[in-house]
Amino acid sequence: MKQHEREYFVATIRSGTFTFRTQEITLKVHSPKIEDEPEACYVYNEAYNDAYEEGVMTIDENLEWMIEKGLWATEDEETILGLEKDLENLRVEIFNNRESENLVEEIRKGIRAGEDQLLHKMNEKSEFIGNTCEGIASIEKARYQIKMSTFLNGGLYSFSAGIDIDEVLSASNKATLKESKIRDLALNDPWKVSWYMRDIQGYSLFSGEGLELTPNQKNLVIWSKMYDNVSESMDAPPETVLRDHDMLDGWFITQKKKREKEKAEKEFDSKLENSKISGSDEIFVMSKNAKHTEHINNMNDITAKMIKKQRSKTLSRGGEVGQDDFMDVKLEKRTSSNESYKDKFRR
Repeated sequence: MKQHEREYFVATIRSGTFTFRTQEITLKVHSPKIEDEPEACYVYNEAYNDAYEEGVMTIDENLEWMIEKGLWATEDEETILGLEKDLENLRVEIFNNRESENLVEEIRKGIRAGEDQLLHKMNEKSEFIGNTCEGIASIEKARYQIKMSTFLNGGLYSFSAGIDIDEVLSASNKATLKESKIRDLALNDPWKVSWYMRDIQGYSLFSGEGLELTPNQKNLVIWSKMYDNVSESMDAPPETVLRDHDMLDGWFITQKKKREKEKAEKEFDSKLENSKISGSDEIFVMSKNAKHTEHINNMNDITAKMIKKQRSKTLSRGGEVGQDDFMDVKLEKRTSSNESYKDKFRR
């Protein structure tokens, strides 16, 4: 993003206003007033109840209908989960291979392709959401908020004057920036200067006392706090990673898995205090679910994982398998035998 674009977006976001222009007039759409929020929620509830009484489907019922009509299937859900997992793995890979420029660009292409595929599937799933109780209610609430926040020459605009309220609503929604742009703004001036000055007495990040934060304002604050936390972390990544969205996402995932592993190991170590198992070479833990299985597997070091893989391969051959048939046991006995042989000649 160019600097003049950053300055424009930051100025617009801090003002909390969106400008809707036509050849005839210019409307200013402010962020909603906090005092109007209870009425906006009332509008939502009324619209939802009216739609439900008229037999309109809820989101859950709409999904069941899509499955019944062959418009959605379990396989589609599995595809979404698979794409999410693939993207997670690719983000970890781009972080781990950050020193290899060529490999980084190849992985980045894979991330963009995966994101496009995921977006396509999510759009398929939500194709009819506007016709559900929740969809209808959300639109009515948004229309009310636009109606109470749109001004012409300082006065509340009456949409009966000619401009369609849905035109303004659509333009306002399009003004919500993508996450990548918000992250770019959070990392650079002029926003960075404003963020550092936020605690100075009399300085305000955003104009408009008593107004709700806009989506752009909320996202900008969230990412600014997140970048602060990353910089203050004991395992803070280098600046090149901080400024690369894909790599930093990989760092986030890596740190999350590290915390989960440490937590699982801590819980596991507490169980080892049991005198019956504390001296055991191997301990079997019953898994509660797939996620728990992943945590248990992650507690094994590289050697243990290799032993598990070798034993699984031996078991997969079928037939009767005894403890002495496992390769690691054979190697351990051979090593023990060799040591005994050496000791015999040391005496």
